[in-house]
Amino acid sequence: MAHEITAREVALTAARHAPRSGVEVWQMVKIGTLFGFADNAVRVAVTRLCAAGRLESVGAGSYRLTPAERKLHKHGERWNSGEERVRPWKGGFLAVSLPARTNANRGTRRASETALQRLGFREGVAPRVYLRPDNLRQRRGVTEAQLTDFGLQSDAEVFVMGGFSDRLMRAELLQLWPTDEMEREYRRRIRDLGRTLDRASDMALEEALVELSVVGGAAVRTLARDPLLPDEMMPSASRAELTQVGLRYTALARSLWTRFIEAPRLELIQGGRDGR
Repeated sequence: MAHEITAREVALTAARHAPRSGVEVWQMVKIGTLFGFADNAVRVAVTRLCAAGRLESVGAGSYRLTPAERKLHKHGERWNSGEERVRPWKGGFLAVSLPARTNANRGTRRASETALQRLGFREGVAPRVYLRPDNLRQRRGVTEAQLTDFGLQSDAEVFVMGGFSDRLMRAELLQLWPTDEMEREYRRRIRDLGRTLDRASDMALEEALVELSVVGGAAVRTLARDPLLPDEMMPSASRAELTQVGLRYTALARSLWTRFIEAPRLELIQGGRDGR
């Protein structure tokens, strides 16, 4: 099923591509019209995103991502670094244990689980123990800091596990990630986005933006949430191929969005010149 763009995603997309000085509401509204949203729907979405701590006001009618949201966005955008993010796997796992007894409420525990999922952890071996292959190129301290930034509760324990038997590795650990399903999704995204990129030059600007946002956005989300498994678990060829297609998409989308957003301003300037 195709992912449906929401008014919140419209506002966040505009803010992500805006300078630090922010994006104006009229620009968000203009983007929203492409996807069939009324002005009020986009304005309500902006208000709710501010209440949720994802957008902040930077002046009358202008907004930008909050610091916390910028960290999430920066992490998500690391997909364009491709295979530079991983190193050869030696068979060990990075592990996080969430305490059985804690004063944390459900929201805190849910935030911890979401943070772990963002970095490819899956629950395994024992209840409340989350694992991922210890194959990230970044230092473990950086990974721990990211988990904290993303909402991991302060009483969680982060450590390294290894030395598992071949039986346990085959029967349980290597089954934690749905690699067959992931491979099928990658091949589908490569096919769909490739077709859209091939057609984009024949489309009207607005049509191209809508289709690129839906199809390209789905591909980028697939890359952003990839657990970066080692080749021993899942060959990286499809991920690498989609990364290259994704880079083509972002370059084209950036130029098209700039044209679309700047058009009214250019028309206003031109109209002022003509009226002199």
